[in-house]
Amino acid sequence: MNDSRATTILESGLRERNLDVIAGAYGYFIRKGKAGSENALIQALEECGAKEMATDFLNCQNDKLREAARVWAKEHGYNISVLRSDDSNPLWGRTK
Repeated sequence: MNDSRATTILESGLRERNLDVIAGAYGYFIRKGKAGSENALIQALEECGAKEMATDFLNCQNDKLREAARVWAKEHGYNISVLRSDDSNPLWGRTK
């Protein structure tokens, strides 16, 4: 993301635990890979999550998010699986 206005809004949403912002931009936060943001991401999954979000958490190469995705999927009756990592999957701490 190259727009400083957008990143300011997203970072503010993370600090304030705005779950709608976090859920809507979870891919940005995964790619950013900010230490300590996992709990906010997990809370967003629990409150606003969807199968696609859980699948991305499972495949993002962050152990805490991976486990949260498994728990969420089981609680919601979904079967999600590990996919091959490619450019379309947000990976923890990898902006490209």
